[in-house]
Amino acid sequence: MFSALHDFSGENIAFLRAVAEWKSSLPASFRGSSNQEQYSAIQELIHERFNSALRIYATFISTRDAEFQVNLSSQNLKNLEDIFEVSARTLYGDKRPVDPALPFESFNMTSLANVNSSAASAHGSEDGIFTTSREVNASALWWGDIPEHFNGSIFDDAEASIKYLVLTNTWPKFVKAKRNSLESMYS
Repeated sequence: MFSALHDFSGENIAFLRAVAEWKSSLPASFRGSSNQEQYSAIQELIHERFNSALRIYATFISTRDAEFQVNLSSQNLKNLEDIFEVSARTLYGDKRPVDPALPFESFNMTSLANVNSSAASAHGSEDGIFTTSREVNASALWWGDIPEHFNGSIFDDAEASIKYLVLTNTWPKFVKAKRNSLESMYS
């Protein structure tokens, strides 16, 4: 947890948790398939799962909505934008993209007291990021057509990319920090 917080990568862990929870909520027959015709009996459930996936997209991936965007390749980002961006703009409005070089320019920072009392600070981990998605309205629902390519594996490439990033970047730093911490205790 230290490395995730220290390296500002708590959004990666929160994203992985959100995707895992989303995948576990899918009907077994929907996972990994793109044939929507066979699911007409569960179309309402598919809409609910699309709305959950749309919230994950807006919270962690969207260049216009995500406060702390996960680091995806441009191809992964484009694939997910093709599925979710039209629906996201309809539900959440047309916001300007967040500039990755100046991510806090687009947010009103009122006072240090408000920042320290945020859920992210209070929880001290990715829980705060996951549960306080700033403007992603959980009550807004998409009931339009579900994009043809939406299926249970829609986040697989992004999930694999973020897992790789965590395992090759955050995890080694965590191990090194723990090792240094233990060494300093015994010195």
